[in-house]
Amino acid sequence: MNTAEQSSPIITGSKPPRNRTGLTFFLLISYCLLAIILTWPTISHVTTHLPGDGGDDPAIAWNLWWIKYALLNQGQTPFSSDFMFYPIDINLAFYTLTVLNGFTALPLTLNFGVVTASNLHMFFTFAIGGYGAFLLSYYLLSSSSPTLKTFTKPSPPDSSLIWFSAALAGGFYAFASSKLFYIALGQFNIGSSHWIPFAVLYLIKMHDQPHRLKNSVMAGLFFTFQAWSELTYASFILVFIGLFWLYQGIVLLWQRTFAPLRLFVRNAIVLGVICTLGLVPILASMIPDMLTEGDFFVEGGGFADAFSADLLGFIIPTMHHPLFGQLHTYSGLQNFDKG
Repeated sequence: MNTAEQSSPIITGSKPPRNRTGLTFFLLISYCLLAIILTWPTISHVTTHLPGDGGDDPAIAWNLWWIKYALLNQGQTPFSSDFMFYPIDINLAFYTLTVLNGFTALPLTLNFGVVTASNLHMFFTFAIGGYGAFLLSYYLLSSSSPTLKTFTKPSPPDSSLIWFSAALAGGFYAFASSKLFYIALGQFNIGSSHWIPFAVLYLIKMHDQPHRLKNSVMAGLFFTFQAWSELTYASFILVFIGLFWLYQGIVLLWQRTFAPLRLFVRNAIVLGVICTLGLVPILASMIPDMLTEGDFFVEGGGFADAFSADLLGFIIPTMHHPLFGQLHTYSGLQNFDKG
């Protein structure tokens, strides 16, 4: 067995379903339809109304206009604006600016306006996030990955069953109660978790296929995409990277296997460089103010008592649900009516 074969432990346990392009199109359309149904009646007012309570939704939708105006009209960085606190201006690097969302929605904003662009981009985040979770689930279920040996089967599993299971997992991720909760409040930035599955997928592939540098590059790119969509979730990815690498390090030490260490270091450096370069524009706007003003991040738990996930929160609809909005009153949770 040659070196390349030894370094690539992935053995596909099932053949992918036929007509993959057609199935992918069907899956994306299904996720889009679910997004329309689960955010009803947004689609019936797609050009005039935004989901939300009038608090955060206008501010987050403003991001789309500002990204367009700053880049195309002003020719300046979107991280600074003198439209507020004139003539001092304001540093928007600390604000929930969702730069990548504004950039990807730019064609829609130019042609249909801010409200329509915001709503259509929201549907996009549901569909692409679900598709990313589908790809991650399908990869883990259909291959003999050493990352999750639980899914290694003695005989080839049913590819159709794996596809359906992965599609279901993608739907659960895309339309999780937490995302629908924040969308219902108009906090589209917190609903922008759609790049996480792609980053996790390539992080796992980095371990399973250490000779393929592409995986490190793609993991870094999707981390950057998430950071420029919602920085909070980028920090979650960093936590995952730390825990995942710690686990893999313990496994290598336990098995006394040090041969992959050189490739691991190379891949980690590539990933770190891409992630750092992706964060440089954001940090460059943040650090000067932090050096001048000191650490002015909010202390305490904030609204963690109301917004943190709980076991009942995964199965009980919020008060915004059109049919089961009162179900939360029977849960015995005082904070459940916050959302």
